[in-house]
Amino acid sequence: MTYPITDTNIYTEAQAKAAGFVCKSNNSKQAIPQQMMNMNQPYGVLPAEKVNGMPSVVRSEVPDPTSGSNTITLTISNGHTSPEQLLLGDGFGILAQVYNIPAKNAATTIGGTFQTETLTRYAAITSGSALRLHGVHLVNTTTAGAESTGFFDNGKMELLYGSPTNNSSVKNRFDLQQLVNSNSFKPNIRESKDFRFLLDGYAAVLFTVPNGEAITVTFNLQSFANGHLMNKDLNL
Repeated sequence: MTYPITDTNIYTEAQAKAAGFVCKSNNSKQAIPQQMMNMNQPYGVLPAEKVNGMPSVVRSEVPDPTSGSNTITLTISNGHTSPEQLLLGDGFGILAQVYNIPAKNAATTIGGTFQTETLTRYAAITSGSALRLHGVHLVNTTTAGAESTGFFDNGKMELLYGSPTNNSSVKNRFDLQQLVNSNSFKPNIRESKDFRFLLDGYAAVLFTVPNGEAITVTFNLQSFANGHLMNKDLNL
């Protein structure tokens, strides 16, 4: 049998249904879920097609996690004599290559959600998933722990997005001077509730931290990509 996906012919709804396809009605956004329910399928079971156009189904699943923190935290303390550039994300390593980001200096210490492995872990996570960040909170001190605004005055926070062809990239500088001072008595604490960024394998946040400065950055994690379309047809 020839399936609609494999040829250029135009098929009527009746012909497509006869071939085993579930047809979506233009009059109802719930048409596909409702039709799947009529076929005695669970709500998470969705129509799909194999690569040759044959009809199939998949099940959309997400884990059932326990409650926990919904923030990502990164600390950078630059004890080196020069500014330090570090990437959060960049799961595919494209941006480090495009912008010639050097390896972390031994005098710079990292902490955060995964302690000293925070940058390494999030590089690995974003190589196969995506994190939606909503809101950012920053605290700036010296490496000795004194309150400072050196990062806000002379540092950088840039949002990068690369290309799978490695011939283009986008760099947007996040204006640290426009961050809201959340505490009038603490000029070293600033935040932006309007910050939005999708962190995946092609994306990264680039921090340039002046020597002698330390920052603690906290992002609110709005959502993350951990849904899966599961194929129960094991006769591949």
